Amino acid sequence: MSLAPSMARSDDDTAPSDVRARLASIGQELTRALGRPTFLDRLCSISVEALDARTSCILLRDARSGRFLPVARRGAARSLGHVSDPSHALADEISRRLRHESVFEAAARTDGPDAHRSPVRWLCIALRRGNRLVGMVLAGRRATQAPFSGSDWAIAEGIGRLASLCLENIRLSAELAHVKHIKTDFVSTMSHELRTPLNIILGYLSLLLEGDFGALSDEQASALRHVDRSAHTLFDLIQSTLDLSRLERETLPIACGEIVVADFLASVARDAEGLPHDDAVAIRWHAQDDAPVVRTDPGKLRIVLKNLVSNALKFTAAGAVDVHARACGNGVEFSVTDHGVGVPRGDLGRIFEPFTQLGKASTRTHGGIGMGLYVARRLTEMLGGTIAVSSRVGSGSTFRVWIPASAPTEGGDHSQARSTGRSARDLGEHR
Repeated sequence: MSLAPSMARSDDDTAPSDVRARLASIGQELTRALGRPTFLDRLCSISVEALDARTSCILLRDARSGRFLPVARRGAARSLGHVSDPSHALADEISRRLRHESVFEAAARTDGPDAHRSPVRWLCIALRRGNRLVGMVLAGRRATQAPFSGSDWAIAEGIGRLASLCLENIRLSAELAHVKHIKTDFVSTMSHELRTPLNIILGYLSLLLEGDFGALSDEQASALRHVDRSAHTLFDLIQSTLDLSRLERETLPIACGEIVVADFLASVARDAEGLPHDDAVAIRWHAQDDAPVVRTDPGKLRIVLKNLVSNALKFTAAGAVDVHARACGNGVEFSVTDHGVGVPRGDLGRIFEPFTQLGKASTRTHGGIGMGLYVARRLTEMLGGTIAVSSRVGSGSTFRVWIPASAPTEGGDHSQARSTGRSARDLGEHR
């Protein structure tokens, strides 16, 4: 098989508006296929359909060998002949042409036992990264079919540009995912390594404060209590960072168990006694008698509520923080209401994003790195629930968490309960 001289581009009238419409449709098809393992197969199919071809093949450059290897095809392998054989001189000749041309048409002549077969007209399309040829799309017609028209050439050039852009997006997405994985591994490792010595520090501080190493003066005890509070704050930050790392890697399994809401809320209240807050702020806990028994992950739900209460205490200088639990739909709703500074309406959506605190002054005054609400949202979603906030500047905020009576099992569809008709926006309008 050999490659005949390039055929002249047809001079028939083209329909620019029709070409633009078809390329717009092709662009939409390729965009929908992005991120799917079958993207290259879809590109082959699109090339056959758009160019009325009998067969098509995609070859991408292998970084190690430098050869263009076939990665997808549409049509019978025999129809492709040697154009998809990376060791054949024909493939090298096509790649040399495409280094300088975006599209060219050629006829592959068949030699030997297949000489009786009709030659195939190939429309060869370059796939580039910048000015570098990284692949090619080959669309073939039998010589007995109509020649490629001017519209076909224009569509082929468009396919080359669109497919090149899509392949670059796929490559960048893969690199970003790799970098994110490295970052997540680093954060997870560092969090584990920091917790080990910090646990030892906290242990000795506890022994010192309890007098196991001898009596302390009031001044010494006061200083150690300050150190202990700061060490616990640091521990909470490290734990939040580790939780964030696990959430990004989706390695937190769901361990479901039945909880009696009133008893559960009482245990959370005991845990929350150690949360830092102003002495002028009281925490009030209310569980309605009709609150149902729910099957969910108590550990994750405990983190959600503690994060919300901690956030409420952080932004409340005086008054009270009220925590309520009540039956709601096919589940239970927990609400945490504070009388703090409130959140501007335009910022309500932002507060659930990681590393977000509203205003630099807020960060300096209240501390933290802005991960509590993000972790609460992610864990709530894992449990199949919803979380929302309503707020008024200067009057405080109310966070509402709805948990279904039965949480998704490990590996289940976490999105199912979020489509129960009670959207986060709906919950936020109840105040």
